[in-house]
Amino acid sequence: MRQATVDMSFASAAELLDTLRGSNPIGATWLADLTESQAAEVRQILDGILRERSGGGRGAVLHAQLNIGTGVVP
Repeated sequence: MRQATVDMSFASAAELLDTLRGSNPIGATWLADLTESQAAEVRQILDGILRERSGGGRGAVLHAQLNIGTGVVP
């Protein structure tokens, strides 16, 4: 197994949430269960986090550490 860090750039919370919905079935399920009010609150919180990480600008680059395993199926 090896580790890799992937940098992902998001311009907004909406873009981050769309990526989560499209790339992760668990995340998509969590988001599908939110009411519209809850989803709006999540977007607002994520926009604040992205602004904080970017030093006040819109969007940010987030870093994800991945564990990559390879093997052979017998």
